Amino acid sequence: MTVVSYLLQACPAQLSLSRCCVGINQLPRLQRIHHNNERPDAVAPVAGRVHLMHAVFQRWMLILVGVLLVTASGLVDIYYETPVDLIVFAMILIGVNAVLRPIVVILTLPVTVLTLGVFALVVNALTFWLTAQLYWGVHVGSFFHAALAALLLSIFTFVAGSLIR
Repeated sequence: MTVVSYLLQACPAQLSLSRCCVGINQLPRLQRIHHNNERPDAVAPVAGRVHLMHAVFQRWMLILVGVLLVTASGLVDIYYETPVDLIVFAMILIGVNAVLRPIVVILTLPVTVLTLGVFALVVNALTFWLTAQLYWGVHVGSFFHAALAALLLSIFTFVAGSLIR
């Protein structure tokens, strides 16, 4: 029995995304696979962790392709020296979106409710502009260009993410 078939038979409930969104301390430890009462010869990771890493990698690739398309479109004023700068920029953007954006969204929730969600575009623009300020390899012309780039990136990641799922 292979590791994949074991996980599909023994752990079908752990293959959902909602299951892998729990905290790291709440995830079960590695499970040992026994073959005919022999010594365990393989250690299989919990399927939720594998699925979580796949989701993170998929999100990073969507943002990377989105940043490449936004800069290639010519609609926004974004300058970079090498394509590696855009890859690093996308990694920093994911970090800013994962750490700072939830805090800013919670703090600006009353304003977002009063503007019927339009202020969320300003939060997205702020995270894009802040990422460009944190990394010297990418320069955004103005806050307006950061807002336009964030809007285009949000539209692309929404459409591409819904097509992939």
